[in-house]
Amino acid sequence: SSWALVRVNAFDLLAHFPNDHYLLNNPKFVNGTMMETAAVFVNNPKAMIAEGAGLIYKLVFRKCLPVLSFVDASKEKRDLQLDFCKFVLDQIKTRLQTFRQSLIVEGKTTSLIHGLLSFFKNLFSDFKIRVSELSEKQFADWKQFFQELIWQCLEISKVCSTLLS
Repeated sequence: SSWALVRVNAFDLLAHFPNDHYLLNNPKFVNGTMMETAAVFVNNPKAMIAEGAGLIYKLVFRKCLPVLSFVDASKEKRDLQLDFCKFVLDQIKTRLQTFRQSLIVEGKTTSLIHGLLSFFKNLFSDFKIRVSELSEKQFADWKQFFQELIWQCLEISKVCSTLLS
């Protein structure tokens, strides 16, 4: 749709801003405006809006990690990236647990995860990690993360299968 193109093109435009752009290094803007907007978008039941949260998260991942309030800025780049991926995965885990409880047990339709999953879909379309870039510990940490991500995707599949049966 045309709104999808607007969203993607807006992301592409912002992604071309230099890493040292003052707004991308402003903790108040990143933690307040960007992360708070993503939190609002991710809770929207409209897929196109929720997926906007995934694009904001990808922009934060690519440009703003050192200024996030919940990461240790003294860490290496790959460790900061992993911390952010874990942050998003933890949200998925929490929402999946809520999803199991509220939708299956209580019959509610909240606890949206598609915006969070879209972060990983968008991220992995062009994000690559080479073994040569990582220490042994970093490699083990990333490997564990990917195993956990795959496990959560399988859990999501189980929940969806339960709903459809």
